[in-house]
Amino acid sequence: HARDVAGLDFFSLADHAENFIFSSGRWKTLRDTAQAHHAPGQFVTLWGFEWSHYTMGHICVLNTDDYIESVFTPLLSSFYNWLRNRPQGFAIFNHPGRQDSLGTEFNHFDLVSNVVDQMVGVETFNKGSGFNSFFYTNAYGSGKTYLDLANSKGWRLGALGGFDHHGTTWGSSTNFRTGVLATSLTREAIIDAYRNRRFYSTENKDLYLDFRCSDYPMGSRLTGVPLSFTVSARHAAGALIQEIRLYRNGEHIDTRLVS
Repeated sequence: HARDVAGLDFFSLADHAENFIFSSGRWKTLRDTAQAHHAPGQFVTLWGFEWSHYTMGHICVLNTDDYIESVFTPLLSSFYNWLRNRPQGFAIFNHPGRQDSLGTEFNHFDLVSNVVDQMVGVETFNKGSGFNSFFYTNAYGSGKTYLDLANSKGWRLGALGGFDHHGTTWGSSTNFRTGVLATSLTREAIIDAYRNRRFYSTENKDLYLDFRCSDYPMGSRLTGVPLSFTVSARHAAGALIQEIRLYRNGEHIDTRLVS
């Protein structure tokens, strides 16, 4: 469905790890299914799981050989230690704000420096809920977005999202997308793009975006270069883009009208 109906270039399932506890064969089935459908240059597959804690938050992990669940390992610190010992893995903070009934979700993004490289993003859409739910909101009373709050504390997170609908209409249930700037349609290139934050979140599946500073692509860590920004955007279905707004740490810097 993801490949033939939704037309996605790459895709991953990431089931709740808690579902694997009493049926370890499910984890093998998920990985085997991903491998069976992997076709470099045509359709790239990954696999993963979600560490799903009711009050500490949900985090998706991709590209690891094993998994960790929150029933017998409920501490966020234990999760981070597990991830640090699997440097090939990378992870995403899911649907921020949803699990904060006790005010402990992700410990409100307190920095854990030894996994900064592996925590690559935070969702700005999830299921059918878009930016109004997960971006244009007051994150934990901070006055910032979840993305800006986390990055202000030292994380280096990009904006992305997932379908998370517990169904099978992957890629067709909404028009939301995570766009990735990859050098080729291979698993290695997609993973490299995620690890280097070359991705963006959009509520329009036809939006193609390239954002650069002094010709360095999005996600780059730069010092000593001119603050010259270039935004290239197009809409595959021909809709016109009217303006581009530049923000820094949540603060509006500039608006440019475009034709």
